[in-house]
Amino acid sequence: MPKRWAKMLVLGLTLAAVTIAGIGCASANVDTDLTVYTGDRYDLVMTITFWPQALAGLSDAASMQERLDGSVARAKASGCDVEGERVQPAEEGQLAYRLHIRAAGVQALDSCVQQVSSVSPRLTASHVKYEGHDAIRVQLPASTFGGWLGGDSTLTIHAGKILASNGTQQSKDSVTWHNSSDDMYAVLTPKSQTNLLPPAAVVLLLLGGAGYGLYRLAFAHPHAASTPPPASARYCPYCGQAASPSAQFCP
Repeated sequence: MPKRWAKMLVLGLTLAAVTIAGIGCASANVDTDLTVYTGDRYDLVMTITFWPQALAGLSDAASMQERLDGSVARAKASGCDVEGERVQPAEEGQLAYRLHIRAAGVQALDSCVQQVSSVSPRLTASHVKYEGHDAIRVQLPASTFGGWLGGDSTLTIHAGKILASNGTQQSKDSVTWHNSSDDMYAVLTPKSQTNLLPPAAVVLLLLGGAGYGLYRLAFAHPHAASTPPPASARYCPYCGQAASPSAQFCP
């Protein structure tokens, strides 16, 4: 694979044995979605699901959520575009918490992730040429997105196109690893930022365009004849010469 390094990016991302600020280690499943956009824009969504036994040995769910919320609030206060919320867990007794970080530039993403977590191994990404494509190669140590203290882990990278990877599952625009024990890599093209337009906005644009077209048809020419005049009205009844439909006198 070509290795023309145009630029080195370092993403500090949450991983196995990572401790959310002020919480300490606890058994949890970690599901991570990282979307790579053009223009060095990144969108990271991480859902951490704490097991019931972990909560019983550490704190109750309300206390855990309070600590997580506090970590997010501190990151926001420093200027990070980060959100955190408790979400519905898959099983009763679990605590599921979702972190959402958006960043323009890798340094900004790295800084914001560090503010809500302790960071160990890092994901590296480099601009390369791959089979004629301008692409980005990302590589991660096997433990980067591991579940905490024995929990399960899933990492999915979303992009414009996945050109190559060693993922467990790969589609045209995403690749996923489940509990990977090997270093992970993917060669990809970034996702176009035009895809950021929400579906509802697309529907509104289409409806707006259709409405404007109907308006033009109905009101732009209110006095135009809807049907052509009969043949007898196109000629003067006295001299037989052609006349415009609106003519009032013999031409």
